[in-house]
Amino acid sequence: KLLMIIKGDRAWILKYRQSYKLLSIFYVKNLQYEKAIEDYSQVLKLDPNNTHALHNKGISYERLGSFENAIECFTSVINKDDCNANAFFNRGCCFDSIGELDLAIQDYSKALDLDQKSQAGPREENRLTMEWPQLVFCS
Repeated sequence: KLLMIIKGDRAWILKYRQSYKLLSIFYVKNLQYEKAIEDYSQVLKLDPNNTHALHNKGISYERLGSFENAIECFTSVINKDDCNANAFFNRGCCFDSIGELDLAIQDYSKALDLDQKSQAGPREENRLTMEWPQLVFCS
């Protein structure tokens, strides 16, 4: 249904923040990261404090290999919510990708620290320790 609405009258549906958000998710799931970034940008124009849209925009940049832009997005998320373990983890991945290993380790360590303090985050902790088992021994 959503696809039919998008094809039928994209200009109308994009007038609304929720619509931009839904389209962004649609584009990410279909690996259309440039379009997702455009729509996340529209969400952020309408709602500048939307950390979810900002984080997802960063992920889209990361998937495109635009690590500097992704780092900028994740840093903005962290500036708005300094307890966001996912933003630290994803920013760490970007730092790792551009060879900034010291910064990557700082962010991975912060993500683990935040995750271990959170009662709601065991799934993320498992993801972090599975992907980066050596970080468990860092302190």
